Amino acid sequence: MLNNITRSLSDPTRRKGALGTDRAPGSLSFVEMAADEWTLGRLMQGMRTVAWFVLAITLSAAFGVIERILQDGSAAGWYLANVAGVWLALAFVFGALVSVRSQAWLIGLIAELSALGGFYGYMRFGEYHHEPLSVIAFWTCCGLIAGPLFGLVGYAWRRQRSQFAGLILGTVFVSEAVLLSLTRARPRSVTELESIVGVLLTVLLLAAVRWRKNHPHEQSATDTGTRRRSAVAP
Repeated sequence: MLNNITRSLSDPTRRKGALGTDRAPGSLSFVEMAADEWTLGRLMQGMRTVAWFVLAITLSAAFGVIERILQDGSAAGWYLANVAGVWLALAFVFGALVSVRSQAWLIGLIAELSALGGFYGYMRFGEYHHEPLSVIAFWTCCGLIAGPLFGLVGYAWRRQRSQFAGLILGTVFVSEAVLLSLTRARPRSVTELESIVGVLLTVLLLAAVRWRKNHPHEQSATDTGTRRRSAVAP
């Protein structure tokens, strides 16, 4: 037995592990494996976050261009392009996609500003139409406020399963339709359609929240990963 211990201590192929135990080369201790897993998780999360932001910029800019084309193409397109809820849905959707609150308001802001950039950029360089700077400044200020706000609303709806957050987006559609109907700023058929869309959207968002609450096992793995990432995120 003494000879076996001596050979073990003198064997150059044995090394001390992170917990002070002997291990063979190529083997990893529990601490090292956990550290590698944490590093890989952070790397994957960072890549996923960058991908969401790139997607928010490109899709929102494309949305702005399409909105401008529709607005200039027909009366129906003009009404659609001027529905506030459609624009705010951008920030809502991208805010719901990210897993950290501090990213939700930022991606909502970027989505709204990218959409406005695509809209007015196409108007300026695609149609050679000069919009007054006062109009652009006004809508940019609206985007600076509404983008972060609805990014957080989308985050709360999905990640926190907030029914109140699910009410907000649909309420925007219905409230705008009622206001425009009272002021006779839109045809009745348009405001009625916008109201119906707002009600249906509210029902769908609330149903999604209720389903997620009644089926927590379907989201357990996702929520566990989200809580871990949120705990280490700034």
